[in-house]
Amino acid sequence: MISRPTASGKLAAALVLAALSLHPRPAGADPLEIDMDGTVRIGAAGTPLVVSKEGAVSIGAPVPTLTVGKDGTVNIGAPAPAFTVGKDGAVSIGAPAPALTVGKDGTVSIGTSVPTLTVGKDGTVGIGPLTLWSPGTGIGVQASTLYFRSYQNFAWYQGGVHADPELDAGGGKRLMALSSSPAAGKGTLDVGGAISGTELILGNNWQIRSNSMGSLSFLRGNTTIMTLNDGGRLEYNYEGEGLKSLARGYNSYIWYESDARLKSDIAPIPNALAKLRQLRGVTFHWNATAVDRATADSDPPADAAARAARMAALNVGVIAQDVEAVQPESVQTAADGYKSLQYRDLIPLLVQAAKEQDALVADQARQIADQRAEIARLTGAAQAQQADLAVLQAQVARLVAAAAPQIEAQRTGLPVN
Repeated sequence: MISRPTASGKLAAALVLAALSLHPRPAGADPLEIDMDGTVRIGAAGTPLVVSKEGAVSIGAPVPTLTVGKDGTVNIGAPAPAFTVGKDGAVSIGAPAPALTVGKDGTVSIGTSVPTLTVGKDGTVGIGPLTLWSPGTGIGVQASTLYFRSYQNFAWYQGGVHADPELDAGGGKRLMALSSSPAAGKGTLDVGGAISGTELILGNNWQIRSNSMGSLSFLRGNTTIMTLNDGGRLEYNYEGEGLKSLARGYNSYIWYESDARLKSDIAPIPNALAKLRQLRGVTFHWNATAVDRATADSDPPADAAARAARMAALNVGVIAQDVEAVQPESVQTAADGYKSLQYRDLIPLLVQAAKEQDALVADQARQIADQRAEIARLTGAAQAQQADLAVLQAQVARLVAAAAPQIEAQRTGLPVN
């Protein structure tokens, strides 16, 4: 039974005929050789065309420049195929790695190992990594990151034409520019218009965030450092106290709600004067440890130097340990053991101590008044007694004067005239 030739067989036969017509044999050469296994070789001294028993065809010697595999795959090029048509119809151009590939589904890829341009069967276009102008500028993807590479600056322009000078909008408008200092490793963002969004993440774990309530917050990590709300209230996060407002209202550093209707368990500070006597008002200078603590978070270094210079001046205050001994609720101890106090808490203590002092002075005034009244009474009594004594003395003088003649007569024995 004679079987119908396969597609590869038809192609092989066509190639054999082509080879016979394109490669005439010299006189004396064997133009055709058939091996015992059915392999056909056409041409001697290099065998430019071979048809294997499986139907595979190779053309070219000593390295085939065109091969047709038994599965119908066609390779053109030697030693590595520069053009390949797979059995599924896929086409690859380029060697050793294809520079252009057309898949059986119509997908087109341009580029070696990693395609720089891909056109999918649905029309999707993929580009990357993309080099622009020079190797140091371009666009690429690494892991889940889309990155832009530049020697120094990035800029966004509106309108205008291309211009070579750095950050030149070419007659258009520069909407935004990110310029960098390679030596410092930092960038400066220059925005010509508005920035929209609800969160801006900065270096060193800083964030600026707005919310639906209209507040603008500055955060370090997940801790709110300062907040400005839509009512204009500025709040600052004091360690251990939470947000303190610089406007009217509860816990404000300008106004404090103090309405009696908002308070309970009202009582005067006990022994305020005795407590005040245990405090010392002192002058002092901050030492090196205090300066280091106060400037540790200063950036840039010039800010630290300015703060240290201000701290070098003579200061006045009280000692936290002294206050803690008499009013511990006004003193806070940090995690590192250093103490701080609320100077404003000394105001009520001073008020109550002044009231106690005033009461003491009033009591002493009353005592002095009572003593003065008693002295006046005693003085009046003494003066009355002195007046009575003067009367008695006058009476005695009159009696003595009246009795003088009789006393003289008795002494002399002479009759009284």
